Amino acid sequence: MAALLIAAILQGIVAWRSPLVARDGIDFIRYAQGLPEQGRELIRVKDQHPGYPLLILECAALVRPWVASETQLWIIAARIPSLALGLGSVAVVWLLARRLFDRWTADLAALICAVMPIFRQNAADALTDSPHMFFYLLATWLACEGLTRMSWPWWAGAGAASS
Repeated sequence: MAALLIAAILQGIVAWRSPLVARDGIDFIRYAQGLPEQGRELIRVKDQHPGYPLLILECAALVRPWVASETQLWIIAARIPSLALGLGSVAVVWLLARRLFDRWTADLAALICAVMPIFRQNAADALTDSPHMFFYLLATWLACEGLTRMSWPWWAGAGAASS
């Protein structure tokens, strides 16, 4: 899909041009770094759920062999979930628009989502906005599929995606 390629290129450009991450991203990185030793305590005192920091921690483990700098490691690890789920949001926008309208409308909706500056900026930074949007859109699409197919596994998937 062309919209995914456009979104990936734009996200890559934004990430490349912005070597620093947002202030909230630094907080999420610190949260992720503290999880192995202080997991329960951090979860208890933080006002954010541990989902995104856990994604950062897992991505750090995946990219550690290829990144020499510890600082760069955590920046890259914090950006990977946002980058991936930012692209995923474009795909789910297409699926949702296809379910609700037609293919032409779905293509247009995905293209608009791919080029919207705020979506690409958030997806290229270490923020939870893109993961949240992805899961909310996924829940909406799954609920629509459940209503169309009258099948409870789709609704269960919608509930899981929205939590």
